[in-house]
Amino acid sequence: MEKSIIIEQEYPYSPEEVWDALTDQAQISEWLMHGTFQPRVGAEFELYWSGNDASKGATKGKVMEMVKPRKLSYTWDWGTNGSLVTFFLEPTASGTKLRLEHTGFIEGKDEQVFQGASYGWNEKLPKISAAIAKRQKAVA
Repeated sequence: MEKSIIIEQEYPYSPEEVWDALTDQAQISEWLMHGTFQPRVGAEFELYWSGNDASKGATKGKVMEMVKPRKLSYTWDWGTNGSLVTFFLEPTASGTKLRLEHTGFIEGKDEQVFQGASYGWNEKLPKISAAIAKRQKAVA
């Protein structure tokens, strides 16, 4: 049986601004991890667990789908099986609702990975607002 992580978060920014925070490695480094993400379907990437390289471990992935600024999906290869991370963006009256679905965890097999990913996403997603605000200051 598969388990999934589903988290919804609202941001006081447009879908385009949130999209940029999800797809621009400079902003990804601010809220998630340093790495080599490229916003292109088929692009393979690494996100580093600590620091600016893979010396302490990395999560590997491949961009599977991009529908700007509504949907981003990529594989997340960490643990015993690969999983899939999908972000859905929806405009709201006050900004953007983001829905994260991280799927593909095998119950009884990936419990530690599931718990770690659940904790990680809940810690990291709120940092997207600060990454967007920092970028806005830099371009102002």
